Amino acid sequence: YCHGPQVDELLMMQSLKELKTLGMDSGELPLQLFQLDDGWQSAWGDWLRPNPKFPNGLKPLTDAVKADGLVPGIWLAPAALTTGSRVAKEHPEWILRDDRGGEVSCG
Repeated sequence: YCHGPQVDELLMMQSLKELKTLGMDSGELPLQLFQLDDGWQSAWGDWLRPNPKFPNGLKPLTDAVKADGLVPGIWLAPAALTTGSRVAKEHPEWILRDDRGGEVSCG
């Protein structure tokens, strides 16, 4: 999560290359997983759509991760969404509500 909201395709590709210079290839860094953390999605809840900072989608990054012998990982919060997400707009019935019909906050 070191990149926070600045995360984008180029930054993640650079991070992957940087791991090699820090000892991943030599075995000094015993890594198996390269995780794309929060910030890649178009909105919380829209877990199938990367944001415009990943103009080529996620495949080029996952291909590069695999080529470097790592397992690609991705951060999700499947029980969370924002009211501006496509999921919330298309499926309001999926939103957890209290006894009065108000939305229940997860955080």
